[in-house]
Amino acid sequence: MPTTRPTRNRTPRPTRNRTPIPKVVPTIGGHDKWIMKEDRLHLIFLDNLSKDSLWRDALNYSFKNWSNPHLLPNIVTMSLYPMSTNLDQDCPPIPDKIVVCDDDYGSTKWKGVNLMYLNEDTRIVASLVKFNNFYGHDMDAEEKLYTCCHELGHGIGLRHWDEDFANQDLYNCMDYTNNHENNMFPDQSNFQALRDMYKGVSRRNLKAVGTTMDKEKERLLRRDLDKYLSQSIDLNTIDLEVWKVIETSDHDEVYQRRLDNGYSIRASFLLA
Repeated sequence: MPTTRPTRNRTPRPTRNRTPIPKVVPTIGGHDKWIMKEDRLHLIFLDNLSKDSLWRDALNYSFKNWSNPHLLPNIVTMSLYPMSTNLDQDCPPIPDKIVVCDDDYGSTKWKGVNLMYLNEDTRIVASLVKFNNFYGHDMDAEEKLYTCCHELGHGIGLRHWDEDFANQDLYNCMDYTNNHENNMFPDQSNFQALRDMYKGVSRRNLKAVGTTMDKEKERLLRRDLDKYLSQSIDLNTIDLEVWKVIETSDHDEVYQRRLDNGYSIRASFLLA
């Protein structure tokens, strides 16, 4: 009986953007800014992936693309660190950080999700990215890279550029597409949106983009993060009395729930 050669799971090389940069940045809905403690924003990603994760190459490659210092706003920098030497399987969210995790969460309908914790001024105070290995085992390298780049983009605060799978690809990973190989990386328009979001930030107008929390607020935040964001959400059984439907389609679902302290959680699911 003839045998088939195993395919190599290689990370694709970047492709040149084949569409002109639009004069107006296309987007679906407004973007979300992070809370800022100073007149600079340092976004820290924490790698809490499993030891032999299916997603590590995609994470490292996507982070490298998103953290390009030549394209980010002058006041924004990014770093990626391992969570710790002892992996925390519960994947706890952490204030002021973007934690990235994976696990076999079962047949939940989603392959990737971003859970965003927003304060009363709708500024991001914590973010959690999860990848579902239940579906990840059947993905090729292109789909993993697209999914990872897409969810990191949400973690940074960006919304979708386009939600029509049937139209022309925009060649950036915040565009919905069936052609993953065309949309595996951020493009100039994604970075232009970030530059517009944080344009003109200084110590004088820092209040306009959010300020730091006092110790009591941070204590309550950590309590609520442990209570709410560490829970895995199954879209087959999601409680619609708790979660408000923001958006649903054949390819994504977005929900939001308000908490007692005036904060809220927004969950953006990329469906399998």
